[in-house]
Amino acid sequence: MTERADIVVVGAGHAGLEAAVAAARLGVRVVLLNTDLEDVAGMPCNPSVGGVGKGHLVREIDALGGVMGRLADAASIGTRTLNTSKGAAVQAPRAQCDRRSYRTAARELLFSTDNLRLLQGHAAQLLVEDDHVVGLRTDMGVELSCRAVVLATGTFLGGEIFVGLNSFAGGRDNARAATALRRSLLECGVELVRLKTGTSPRLDAATVDTGALVRQDPEEPPPRFSFSGPPPPGPFLPCYLTATTPAVHEAIRRGLEQSPLYTGLIEGVGPRYCPSIEDKVVRFPEREVHQLFLEPTGLDGDEYYVSGLATSLAYPTQLAMLAAIPGLERAVVTRPGYAVVYDCLAPHQLSATLAVEGIAGLFACGQLCGSSGYEEAAAQGLLVGINAALYVEGRGREFTLRRDQAYIGVLIDDLIQRWGAEPYRVFTARAEHRLALRADNADGRLTALGAELGLIGEDRARRSERKYRWRDLLVAWADGRRLDAADCRRLGRPELAGLRAAQLVPRRDVDALELLTVLAGGDDGLPAELRSSLTPSGPARESLRVAVNDLRYAGYLRRHAEAARREERLAATRLPADIDYDEVLGLRTEAAQKLSRQRPRTLGQARRVPGVNPADITPLLSYLRRRRRLQPAEED
Repeated sequence: MTERADIVVVGAGHAGLEAAVAAARLGVRVVLLNTDLEDVAGMPCNPSVGGVGKGHLVREIDALGGVMGRLADAASIGTRTLNTSKGAAVQAPRAQCDRRSYRTAARELLFSTDNLRLLQGHAAQLLVEDDHVVGLRTDMGVELSCRAVVLATGTFLGGEIFVGLNSFAGGRDNARAATALRRSLLECGVELVRLKTGTSPRLDAATVDTGALVRQDPEEPPPRFSFSGPPPPGPFLPCYLTATTPAVHEAIRRGLEQSPLYTGLIEGVGPRYCPSIEDKVVRFPEREVHQLFLEPTGLDGDEYYVSGLATSLAYPTQLAMLAAIPGLERAVVTRPGYAVVYDCLAPHQLSATLAVEGIAGLFACGQLCGSSGYEEAAAQGLLVGINAALYVEGRGREFTLRRDQAYIGVLIDDLIQRWGAEPYRVFTARAEHRLALRADNADGRLTALGAELGLIGEDRARRSERKYRWRDLLVAWADGRRLDAADCRRLGRPELAGLRAAQLVPRRDVDALELLTVLAGGDDGLPAELRSSLTPSGPARESLRVAVNDLRYAGYLRRHAEAARREERLAATRLPADIDYDEVLGLRTEAAQKLSRQRPRTLGQARRVPGVNPADITPLLSYLRRRRRLQPAEED
């Protein structure tokens, strides 16, 4: 039996969800294939969205017209802004979510999206003719004819779950592994790499002594991810903090003889920045304490996820270490922690659109591309959904983002150019333009692009345009507005007389937001509509917040802009596809080897290949100049 679509998306996790919705909204017919239609957009690890770096991604997804921000706000049971004691560039929202509400809202969205059809089934074989995707076959024999396939298989591709020395095939939460699809990809010549990730035990909340723990309440009013959707409705629940003890570490050491990680059963590479608790204890023996967070998994409060306690140790060892943690001495485990080993694509096979090179019409996103995290997966899914739609419509264009435009650009570029053979996670430190890539200005950077694509409506685009028009007015006004004696009397700060408002914004002894609100509200030099909207809930308030941060970072932003222009010039310099790096005079052997393997398309990409130093770019430029001079003679 054959059914037809333009695009088939395999997997309805956070990546597949964004890919399917984006492509359908762009007008192409999409079939979203998932093993279980009751289990979409699941949260098999910690029940949260956002955080530093990750929260930036979610705001960018929303700014482009994606859905994760709205779903997280709707399902939030407690949201906080992290890093409020630090600069705005590293501040970002993080929400605890009700897993069931998130899944329900995602499912309702999928069923109500035009051009999108859901189908329950298990992908078994990729159908390829003349190196072009022509369809996909399920294990029930249903053949889906299409022009593009998006693989968003998460940890399911060849997935194997470990608890102690026990193991079984599965992607997560005891779900079925994608074994046949793995064989099909290998037959198509796709190169796969083995990775590992893990999850923590979940506990019966009624058996946890929260009175012995440090309580962490959510922020009121709660911050939100979406620039246009409603705020989190509540009610909200607290989290709790506890920590390991020397007795916990001793229980872990005793249990290492039944650890799949330390007995060689697990061969995949795990995440460096989110290791298992047994890895922490072995690698950092001097540490007597590791902090843990108890996160409610839903509004009903019946389970806690123990964040920071990811483990694949045997079940008796898990019980022993939990019994030695303050507040958890009598805790009952509802779901043991486990590790999952799975396959991902070797990222050197991916283009900047996350198309799989060598098989036209095949795209990949999420953990299949070597990343970790719901947010990283959703960001890739949105970009892939856009590019798959552009591909099947034959528009002859691609949608990509630069490193200076978005964390999404940093994520994709790092995956295809800098991937370190381990699950990749976004950090603000990875972004050289992070002072410009803040969570508060994501809509200013990306909403116009979303509107151009057709993912953002006209009304929302106009509101965003007004927000940043007002921002520009406020920045220019603050740069020329000097405080007079009357201003200083109102503020009770006579020593500020004669200073420009912009000079005062970076000062720690000045509440910049309050200062500019007072000054701007009574200044006839600004539009009346703007001045009347500077109330705490008024539309100009967000313009003022962005203006304050831009003024604080003004010097840095100018330098970032110049660096971005230089990078753009390098990015525009294309490298010939047939270049033989061994023939480039002055290029180091290591750089030639790395470039030969990665085959970057531009000098900008070549700069970011691990093992290539800035000094290696000079011989490449010289080679290109010589080649251009010789080209006309060769043609004659």
